[in-house]
Amino acid sequence: MLMLDRASCQRRPEVLGNNNNNNENTQDAIITVSEPPWGSDSHPAYLIPRGDCIVVGGTVLKGDEETAVRKEERQKLWQNAHHLGIDTGLYNHESSNDDRVQEWVGFRPLRNTVRCGFDNDNDNNQSSAARVFHSYGHGGSGWTVHVGVAKECVRQFLG
Repeated sequence: MLMLDRASCQRRPEVLGNNNNNNENTQDAIITVSEPPWGSDSHPAYLIPRGDCIVVGGTVLKGDEETAVRKEERQKLWQNAHHLGIDTGLYNHESSNDDRVQEWVGFRPLRNTVRCGFDNDNDNNQSSAARVFHSYGHGGSGWTVHVGVAKECVRQFLG
């Protein structure tokens, strides 16, 4: 993933339209693309505004344990940023020495089945007031399904 400083992140003029040529008050939105020509199952494209940064991703490399962003992945991430409206000409794509950009590799545990439920161990321990709800195995879909998982947690808790 690339994490761009939101305050200095400039948008491409052609995506801003005629009403906002100076990049002021740009409204960010979550954008995900998983179909050609911009994305695919193995190389989805997404942009997520998150606090003071804009996160651009992604890749899905099953079984890969590399902890650094590879050159080819970096190029694809910058392509994603461009397709999703970022003015990428303002950045050095070959280096991670730009203070406005951070690179990050996120490992997403993926299981054959998703675990979404309370810990059975707590059911046998009446002295514990806390109940542990497990939610993992979503792969890279955690952001997409988080609202549904929260609703399922409440349903099971009240249930």
